[in-house]
Amino acid sequence: MGNESSNNPFQCGFRIYHLIKNGPLDKIGCKSLSDFIIPPNEIIKKKINFIDYLKINAGKEINLTIFSLLKRQSKIISIKCNEKDSKEGIIGASVNFENFINAHKNVLHILKVKDYSFASVELKLKEKEDFIIAVKPKEHEIISLNQEGSDPLTVLSNIVQVNKGNECEFFIYNVKNGARSVITKIGTDSDFVMGIEGAYGALHEFPFEQNEDDNNENNNENNNENNNENNNNNNNENNNNNIDSNSNEIKKNDVNENKNNDNNKNNENDKINNNNNISNNNNNNKKEENVNDLFKIEEKKQEENNIFD
Repeated sequence: MGNESSNNPFQCGFRIYHLIKNGPLDKIGCKSLSDFIIPPNEIIKKKINFIDYLKINAGKEINLTIFSLLKRQSKIISIKCNEKDSKEGIIGASVNFENFINAHKNVLHILKVKDYSFASVELKLKEKEDFIIAVKPKEHEIISLNQEGSDPLTVLSNIVQVNKGNECEFFIYNVKNGARSVITKIGTDSDFVMGIEGAYGALHEFPFEQNEDDNNENNNENNNENNNENNNNNNNENNNNNIDSNSNEIKKNDVNENKNNDNNKNNENDKINNNNNISNNNNNNKKEENVNDLFKIEEKKQEENNIFD
């Protein structure tokens, strides 16, 4: 089950490698390579190992916390343990003690596979789909690439060099088909190469599978955002229409004001014309008066002439 003292126990759990079909963990839907059993508090407090804990609870119903590497979250499940003498084992799985906090980073992502190589012929690796998780040499414990203080590529290279000519089981995770393992013998040639190009790090982490609820929530959020945006656009259009209407009203008012101004000007012009007419009439009257005066003078002259005559 791995070296239980090699990592911080509060960040570690038991990674599930082999699941027995219809066993306790298989029945409740646990997944190989992607699921971890988080140690119960009783194990940490009483400092007992996981095997002893299972033996104590053989045949009983227990609650376990399962951390899903695929979903990056944990859940509590309830299982009925098998009896001690069950051929399937007490929980129906083989496990390895590993750090589950960094497990998504410590995998080797297969980018290229050389034709007719060990990786292609024996392991049948798929480019950009497969991740190498761990290797188990025959009659040895599982050696995970998820280790502190060493990168996945270095760990795998060391395993291959040490186990040339030995039979090993390779644990592989495929993004489409999930977990599988391949048992094969590593070549003995001095120039043996696996025939792969692999990478690890932020761009090559273990696959992440979003929950349907999260997808629905994100879709609802997106729909709400779109609705809000549409409402804002409609409001903007309405505001623009109102602005246009107001502008038209202002234009109408301006036109009316201009008309009024024109009318006022016309009225003023009429006043001026009236004044001019009055002035003209006055002048005409004055002229008439002058003419009348002249007539009077002429009459007077005529009278005088009459007198002298």
